[in-house]
Amino acid sequence: MIEEIRRFIRHPSSVPIQVKRGEEKKQVPLKDVSKGGLCFRSQVTLATGNVVEVNILTEVFTKQMCQ
Repeated sequence: MIEEIRRFIRHPSSVPIQVKRGEEKKQVPLKDVSKGGLCFRSQVTLATGNVVEVNILTEVFTKQMCQ
């Protein structure tokens, strides 16, 4: 078994985010976040160097937490 060594601690999260690549927008949950970045699952392959815009959907998250 290979042990993964991370530079920063990853914090699990399910906060909804919106990922925009070009004109395509998708809402997905975060998997985790750290000082070095964030992780989410995508149904589309994103190559290294692809530019994406990420928005944290705090309004959606707040509504989910208050239900």
